[in-house]
Amino acid sequence: MTLSNVLLWKEADIKKYRGKGIIICPADKPIYGRNILTCESSLYFQRDEARTLCSRRILPQNFAPVFIRHSHDWTYSFSGKQQVNLKFRRNATWITSTWSLQGSGILHIASACHVTGQDFQLYPATEGHSESNIE
Repeated sequence: MTLSNVLLWKEADIKKYRGKGIIICPADKPIYGRNILTCESSLYFQRDEARTLCSRRILPQNFAPVFIRHSHDWTYSFSGKQQVNLKFRRNATWITSTWSLQGSGILHIASACHVTGQDFQLYPATEGHSESNIE
């Protein structure tokens, strides 16, 4: 891969083209060559190396809620039905909603929200970007 194959998009550019037949993935992970083995690529290509490259959790029947943050989303897993409250700011107004979640899934664009349940609380992330020169 050469640098001529890479474009630098601003968030406004991504929002402009999203949903028009173009899929733009967030630049939150590096892109590796075919001979670099990662957990994600091994799972995607269904390679045997996934067994050793990926960490696994074996959970008991009733387990504490599991959350993994990925960019703006939260991946979650609950052992049973869980009532979840989301509180976020839209313009100058606080908006609250309540969802009933069960099993595993993804809370999209939830990193800017207060997310609370009976046994957990997730705080919103402050996000931004910085630039620097590599010398």
